[in-house]
Amino acid sequence: MKKPIIAIVLDHCEDSAELKYSPRPWYALRQDYSRLVARLGGLPILISYEHHLIDDVLALADGLLVPGGDLDIDPACYGQQIMFPNVKPNKPRSKYEVELVKRAIDQKIPFLGICFGMQSLNVALGGTLIQDIELQIPNNVGHSKKNNGGYSHHPIFIAKNTKLYNIAGEKSEWQINSHHHQAVDKLGAGLVVSAKTPDGLVEAIEVVDHPFALGVEWHPEYQESPIDEAIFKAFIDAAIVKRQTKRPY
Repeated sequence: MKKPIIAIVLDHCEDSAELKYSPRPWYALRQDYSRLVARLGGLPILISYEHHLIDDVLALADGLLVPGGDLDIDPACYGQQIMFPNVKPNKPRSKYEVELVKRAIDQKIPFLGICFGMQSLNVALGGTLIQDIELQIPNNVGHSKKNNGGYSHHPIFIAKNTKLYNIAGEKSEWQINSHHHQAVDKLGAGLVVSAKTPDGLVEAIEVVDHPFALGVEWHPEYQESPIDEAIFKAFIDAAIVKRQTKRPY
């Protein structure tokens, strides 16, 4: 059997103040994502924002991985305006990714969304976001603060009878890394919350009527806890099943 093809969305930069890699717009991805996919048996393919090729990408892909990003989803994608100065939308990525994710979910393609990718899943299915946690949820556990130069950490509580609970070996409490200033607000259609933090913010969501469609707000690609690799392995396993139903490439 051929390896399952995992399409991974690239991040994007075109802001002249942030173009450190090149003076022209560029795509980027931290190697953590593709290396872990490859180590667990997947074939990572990195994809750019070509709207007219979405159907071709999804026809090729056995799984779709949407990673984190430094900027935010454009609030216009969920019917709002920018409410706070800390909101910095990535408009090209938002427009492309929301459509890509919506079609992937409709086609039952295994999906894993991480941080920005989890938020894209919620928005693609009609949900909204808390635009700035610090300003809107003042007594939060510290989702974007750094400690000693690294990301902050906090506990999550996983809901029973969810796919994430099964992946986690039916253990409900975990300590995870945290680096985000936005979060799920109104939940999108067909989604359930599979994990929360002590302050009540949503840390994981999943699509109910789907073979595998999971979003997590933390970064499991860092592999700081046993649950992290378990999430990626479950995703790759679902992609292998998808691969078996398609003709060879």
